[in-house]
Amino acid sequence: MKEAECYPGKRVGRLTLIEKRRIPNGRYTKGGWLCRCDCGTEKVFRTDGLGVNKSRSTLSCGCYNAELVQGNNFHKKYKTADSQKDSKYHRLYHTWAHMRQRCMNSNDKAYPKYGGRGISVCTEWNDYKNFKKWALENGFDINKTGIEQSIDRIDVNGNYEPQNCRWVDRYVQANNKRNNVYIKVCGKYYTYGELARETGIDRLTLYARYKHGKRNEELIAPINENMSHKRKELTAA
Repeated sequence: MKEAECYPGKRVGRLTLIEKRRIPNGRYTKGGWLCRCDCGTEKVFRTDGLGVNKSRSTLSCGCYNAELVQGNNFHKKYKTADSQKDSKYHRLYHTWAHMRQRCMNSNDKAYPKYGGRGISVCTEWNDYKNFKKWALENGFDINKTGIEQSIDRIDVNGNYEPQNCRWVDRYVQANNKRNNVYIKVCGKYYTYGELARETGIDRLTLYARYKHGKRNEELIAPINENMSHKRKELTAA
C-alpha cells in the first residue's frame, strides 16, 4: 500500500491504522504504521506490505492464518458429513464455507467486496456447528434452492453475525445492495426491479422512461390495456 493511501482509522482487512512509525532497516528506516487488529493485538507493519500486494499481503496480525488452518482442519473433520453433495445440509455447508472464503481469503475473487472492505465473520461462526444451529433456528429451509433462499446481511456494511443476518429470497437480497438506485413513484420509493415486478413493465423500459424525464403516472403508464389495473393500484396506494 502507498503511504499516500494511509491515514489513522483506515481499515485494511482486520487491521485499523493508528499512527505512523519508522522501522529500522540497516542504515536506513522504512515507513510503517502501528495497527490494531480486530483480535486486539497491536503491531507495527511496513507500509508497503499492508493490504494485498504482489510480494506480500498483510491483512491481520497473523490471527487470520491461524484461523484458516483451523478452518481447513475443521473442513477435514466434516469431510464425510455436511460437505458431501448427498447430504441434505450440503447447501448450508456450502454457504458457510463460501461466506468465510470471501471474508478471509485474499485470493478469493469476491474478497475485495467483503474482507477487503473490512467485513468479517464473527468468531462464533468460525465453528460450523454454531452456524448450523443458528441457521436451523432462524428459517433455513433444506427444501429450498440457493436461488429461493440465501443468507443476507441486513446492514450491507456490517459483518456476518447472528443479529445482522437472515435468510431471504433473491428478490429481497437484490434490493439490499450498496449500489441500488431508488426512485420515488407516487409517494413511495422503489428500486427498478421492485417497480418492474409491481407494474409488469420491463426494468429497462422503466429506466429509459425515467432517464427521459417521465415521472409518476407517466413512468408507469401501461404498455397495453391488460396492465392498466396495476397502475391504478400504485397510484391509489
